[in-house]
Amino acid sequence: MIFRSNKLSLFLKIISVVVVVSGLFLMMVGESEAQTATFQQDGGSQGLVSMEAENYDINTSGANGASWVADSTAGYSGTGAMKAMPDSGINQNTGYAVNSPELEYRINFVKTGTHYVWVRGWALDGSSDSVHAGLDGAEISTADRILVGSFGSWVWTKATMDGINASINVSPIGLHTLNIWMREDGFIIDKIVLTTDSAYVPSGNGPAETLAPTLVGHWKLDDGLGAEKITNGTFDSSITGWETNGWSTISWQNALSGDGSTGYMRFNIDNNIDYDRFATIAGVTSPNKTYQVSFWYRTSGITGNLRAFSTDVIGTLDTTASWASAQITPSTSWTYFSTTLTVDSADYPVFGISKLGSIGSGTFDIDAISVKEITTTTTAVDSSGNGNNGTLINGPVWTTGKIDGALQFDGVDDYVNLGIFNFGSVFTISAWVNINSGESNIQTIMANAGSGAATNGFRIFVNTYGTSDQKLWIETGNGSTAGEAVSAASAVPYAGWHHIVAIVDRANGLANAYVDNVQVITNDGILTDFANNQTTNIGQMTNNTYRFGGKMDDVRAYNYALSASEVSDLYNAGGG
Repeated sequence: MIFRSNKLSLFLKIISVVVVVSGLFLMMVGESEAQTATFQQDGGSQGLVSMEAENYDINTSGANGASWVADSTAGYSGTGAMKAMPDSGINQNTGYAVNSPELEYRINFVKTGTHYVWVRGWALDGSSDSVHAGLDGAEISTADRILVGSFGSWVWTKATMDGINASINVSPIGLHTLNIWMREDGFIIDKIVLTTDSAYVPSGNGPAETLAPTLVGHWKLDDGLGAEKITNGTFDSSITGWETNGWSTISWQNALSGDGSTGYMRFNIDNNIDYDRFATIAGVTSPNKTYQVSFWYRTSGITGNLRAFSTDVIGTLDTTASWASAQITPSTSWTYFSTTLTVDSADYPVFGISKLGSIGSGTFDIDAISVKEITTTTTAVDSSGNGNNGTLINGPVWTTGKIDGALQFDGVDDYVNLGIFNFGSVFTISAWVNINSGESNIQTIMANAGSGAATNGFRIFVNTYGTSDQKLWIETGNGSTAGEAVSAASAVPYAGWHHIVAIVDRANGLANAYVDNVQVITNDGILTDFANNQTTNIGQMTNNTYRFGGKMDDVRAYNYALSASEVSDLYNAGGG
């Protein structure tokens, strides 16, 4: 039986090939998994790779009937250890690559040559005190029969029964798999450390895990929007599927629109008192449902408003219609617009947009029309693949965002609970935020702690306490002292969408931040000992204070510091 961890991997069917690109070795095996590394070798003089045993990539049961299972013997590091079971005296001294249970750890190596293998293990007696290591599925005589040699306590060892220090030879650099096989069942393994330094000796719980740089949490916040209902809302080559009613007409325009694409629809508005309109020919809406409506638009010449609607027949708008909650005001530049539309029991299935009586003559250009049903799901799915799903608390509302869907927080009691989240020693938080006009006091984006500058954990928010100065704060506390990194005033103006990136280096006590691709905090000091592995919220602090009022979209967490170019890429991907 094979168990896969929840580490994010990429699976592709590919042909057999070996590629070397800019010094990065990639081995691709036909009809197999193209894999990503979970662990990253440190580039320093010790060349450390540190892995918690329980954070394996693959756990395979042995043909000899044994298996690796989770263990919680007191004194483990991380979240647990792994024990070879059934602990009945099985000894696999040879042929272990075929017969023994196996743990696999995918590592991106940046150094070649000899790497010493340290294991933190626990044994009850001399029949359960050894384990094998290997590389890329091969048995290696210099790394087998690793021996703990003492009983009843956690011990670091690189000794082998052959009297040499356990080691593997890595070549070339790039992705390789470290294998841990059972030799004796009953053996418990807690942590594995590889090093190029023959003099290095780990102690205590050993060094922190050296995880490969990756996206560890991604909450798109679009889970509450259903499938697209509009068949042709992008107008790439035509306006097929749309019709008009009244003196005004529609035409296709072969030019750039607000979303950067080519092609849009123009509503040529006649100067009359009627509710001239355009609408879909095919059915879009259904009774007793609420939809999120969004599009890009601009106007020329007109002086009044338009409004989205749903009705049964385009020609009966004068007598019955369900109207969108917000009107569309004139704008001579391309503008992104979103609103909600609740359809009653009679006003369906036609969706359209109408001028509201006499608004003068001119044009209304529109593109990227989207109509999606708003659902009632209360889960914010983590699309990174790591399973860190959030739970919506007190009813934040699904809405249209900067990138597809978003969440609207009421600033009173809405938030998303992510549960316990381990951010590690260096991490980056990214989010698009749109704070309501008029909001004052602290607007929390993300926090793993309650309010109070010294409260243990971190808080990322906008506004100094009791103000609306629009400063961006990265605040850390360890329970007794505080350390914060703060931008200048007006760094996050509102309303309007803004891209926030907070880069936190807990290891070195430094923070950096960007707003809309502009650095607003540079190497400002924070604490090095604040809690980084506890309950985390989006939209409020963990003691139910300082709620966020507005929209939030595309929240991300990385286990490393994003570079300036990566920040720029994220900003541009969201439309800038």
